[in-house]
Amino acid sequence: MLSVDKYFDYYDNKRTAYQKALEILYRYKISKLPIDISQLCRLMGVRLGSYKISENLIVSLRLENFMINDGFTAIINDSYYTFFNSDKTKRRHFTISHELGHIAMGHLETENLACMDGVTVWNRSDKAEPSDLEMFANIFASTLLAPDCVLYDTNINTQKKLMEVTGLDNEESEKKLINLKNFNQNRSITFLEKAVYYNFRDFIQSFE
Repeated sequence: MLSVDKYFDYYDNKRTAYQKALEILYRYKISKLPIDISQLCRLMGVRLGSYKISENLIVSLRLENFMINDGFTAIINDSYYTFFNSDKTKRRHFTISHELGHIAMGHLETENLACMDGVTVWNRSDKAEPSDLEMFANIFASTLLAPDCVLYDTNINTQKKLMEVTGLDNEESEKKLINLKNFNQNRSITFLEKAVYYNFRDFIQSFE
């Protein structure tokens, strides 16, 4: 059972993941979906490479064991590198966004799993124990690719259309539809949500 302090920390971190994604959307003036995730990586200074293209680099740094994951991120010579499995095309956008979440929330600096020869690695594995940090990165990715405060006013109500518009895969789009149904537009809207919504106003109007 969670202590009171851990309970509030847990929900603070969930809120932080949501807010960090909105901050990225606002900071880089993103105004339509689906997001150009490769361009966003360039803007954030994150070097992006598939396992196939980057295999020699990954092997030279003895990181090939991490390729069991859909993606992983490393700090190499003070630069962020995100590697991903390009064979999983439907999951690609979410995987890369998930890794950007780890970067944006500082997980590599505080919770790295491996550090060797100047390489710091954060990875995700389905075989690992469930981690709150992975869930926070998922919240970040879901918000980045499909912000509730934007999609609510588009009246998108089918999974097929949501996948087409956002780039979410089948699993994540199903979760997002549930979130949108529960999204309460009458609640207090934050300044950041209003700012993101304003940037997306032309995109939202295109659904009218």
